[in-house]
Parts: sequence; structure tokens; C-alpha cells
Amino acid sequence: MFMRTGLGVGDNLAALAAVDEILADVTLRDPADEALLIDRIIHDALQLPTMVRFCERDQATSAAVENLAKDWSRSYEVDTLRQSHTAVAPGDPMRFLTVLDSLVCRDLAWAVSSLLIMLDFRDPDFGASRPMPMTLTSMLKFGVPTPGSCFASSMGVTARADAIVVGALFATSGGFTYQRFRTWLDIVSRSELIDASSIAAADRLLGRVGRRRSSAGVLDALGRGDTETVLRLVVPAADQVAALRTEPGAPIAFGRTPSAENPDRIVIDDAHSRTIGQLAPTDGHTVAPLLDSGVLDGTGHCPPTGHASERSPTTANLVRVDTDDSQCPQIEPVWRA
Repeated sequence: MFMRTGLGVGDNLAALAAVDEILADVTLRDPADEALLIDRIIHDALQLPTMVRFCERDQATSAAVENLAKDWSRSYEVDTLRQSHTAVAPGDPMRFLTVLDSLVCRDLAWAVSSLLIMLDFRDPDFGASRPMPMTLTSMLKFGVPTPGSCFASSMGVTARADAIVVGALFATSGGFTYQRFRTWLDIVSRSELIDASSIAAADRLLGRVGRRRSSAGVLDALGRGDTETVLRLVVPAADQVAALRTEPGAPIAFGRTPSAENPDRIVIDDAHSRTIGQLAPTDGHTVAPLLDSGVLDGTGHCPPTGHASERSPTTANLVRVDTDDSQCPQIEPVWRA
């Protein structure tokens, strides 16, 4: 267990003693008072011998760093922190940023993660009902206040403000764990994420979900877990002529044409930019986020599977997905004979 922390022997012994004191304190074991537990973990982490030396190295007192870390994890802006924590680096903005980056975001986060490992070792059930303390390492690393905002930051949302509002939106779903966050991203709409944060944050999160699905996972998201997925292609009467003229092997393109009535609308055009149909709304809802995030590049072709006379443009059509992880999957409609 000591090897997992990366601490020296003296630090490990000090951390283990601190953890035992935390578990023996009835007030700290109350899941309703997580803020008190978080403050205690930060305090104890800064008392480890290595952290004391790091504070001395950066000419900052443990008390000053402790107060800074608490407010940083509560998402205070950097300028506000600098003005309210003058004891960290009096009159030296650059040194203040160095202390914040090296001592709080890196060294203290590492020390806190070691304490959390110790807590899990001593009492494996301790963290189950305390999601916020168990994400304290990420709270310190990214300067965000909730589990959801930690998860968003860890998935590449670099703007703290975006991560914070995404975390707040996730909290309304009643979720606290990382697994629940990933599941939530599978069902939350892109427009909802954009309204809460930004286009960049929404695309980053949905793109990470799509890449996680690749290659077998993306097929599962589309409906099946093998090399082909059945999607419904709706061909209006006005498009049937162009659809029937689409030869096997002809290139096609999936285009996003959202509307107020159907924000997930996806049309399929042939090589001459003639529309040959559109995905059914339920399938469009699944595929649209993958196209929006760039996980699916929306190009493909109709493989040679039958003759034109055998195609029925009003029935379901197969969609084959390229499962090569080395490139973005491609959607390939295959007419069902």
C-alpha cells in the first residue's frame, strides 16, 4: 500500500497516523459535513514532512498555502485569490502563480491523493458515501468545486467556468460518480451542454465519449455490437429517384441539417449533392453528437451488395461502421436487398 502513494517512509507513517485520527473523529465521519472533512484532509496533507519542505522551498508558510488551497478548490478566480491571500507571495504576482501551480495544483494534490489512498486502505467503505472528498485531488488540480466539474476538467474542458457549470448541470441529474458522469454524457443533448457552457466544452465532452466508444463502443452506441448496425433511412417520395440511381460503390455524405422541429436531422447526399434520404429521428439523435464532435467524419460509400433493381429505398438500410481505431469511423450505408 505504501508503494501506491509514492511517498517516503516518513511521509507514509505520518499520513497513516493522520488517517487513523480522521477515522476516529466522529464529526469527520458524518457524510453531511463533507466541507469539514475536506479542510482536514488539506491540513493534514500539508503537515507531511515532504510538504513542509516544499513550503520552505517556495518560501510560503503551510498556513498560507492551506488557506489558498481551500479557496482555490472552491473556484475563486485567480485575481481574487491573489488579492485575498497576500501572505503567500507579498507583492510578487509571478511567485504567487508559481506557488499556486507547483505547491497547490501539483504537490498538494499528490499529497492529498496519498491520504485518500490511506483512507481507502483503512476503511474501503469510507469514500462510498463521500463523493466530494474522494475527488479532492482533482479539485485541487483544476480549481473546481464539485465531482462533476472535476470529471469535466479531466476530460479536457480547460475553462474553469465551463467545467463548473457542466458540473452543476450534472448534479441536477443526481449523479456523483465518474461512471454516472459518462453515462449522463450519453444522454444529455449537445444543445443543453452548449446552453450551460460553451460550444468548445460541449464538443470536447461529446468527442471524448465518442472516442471512448471507438471502435466496438461506437457500434454499441449506434445499436449493435458487431461490424454492422441497422439504422433506418427515411426516403421521401421526392428523393426516391435519386436514391434508386445511387450505384454500389458510389460515395455518399452524411450532412447535419438541424431545424427547430428536428435538431438532430441528418440527410444523406450522393456524389452529385442530391439528397437520397435522411436518418430516422431516433437514429439521428444517436448519430448527430458523433458527427458534431468529429468522431464520425460522415463520409462513406455504398458497397456492392446487390443490384439497383433489388433495392427498396423505403425500407430499413444497413449502416456499416469502420472499426479501425487508427482513423475516424466512417458510416457506410448498405442497401438491403
